[in-house]
Amino acid sequence: MIIRLSQKLCTKIQAGKLKEMPLDGNSYADWSANLFVVDRTQYILLSNTATLYSCVMYGKEIRNDSWLIQRALNSIREFMEADGCEEVYLNRIAPTTRTVSFAKALSRQVIG
Repeated sequence: MIIRLSQKLCTKIQAGKLKEMPLDGNSYADWSANLFVVDRTQYILLSNTATLYSCVMYGKEIRNDSWLIQRALNSIREFMEADGCEEVYLNRIAPTTRTVSFAKALSRQVIG
């Protein structure tokens, strides 16, 4: 699984220098993440890089990469279950979560 971080989010979790990676062969396993603020509250927008299926989670408690991975996977699952797509999560996304890599965003249009 690949999570593509915006520069703001990369700085917040201190992920270091991000490498460029091509789109994952399994389009369900490639997500882009961006940190934004509304009324002084931090949020993270997670969007599937290929389909733009998106979910939003609180960003305040995210302090490092392991917290981000854990919360992102939980949020994606919760949103997909609520939308009736639990089977897609279990069959296409969950098997890819054994290894999660961070990369540079492919396009500002996706994380914007």
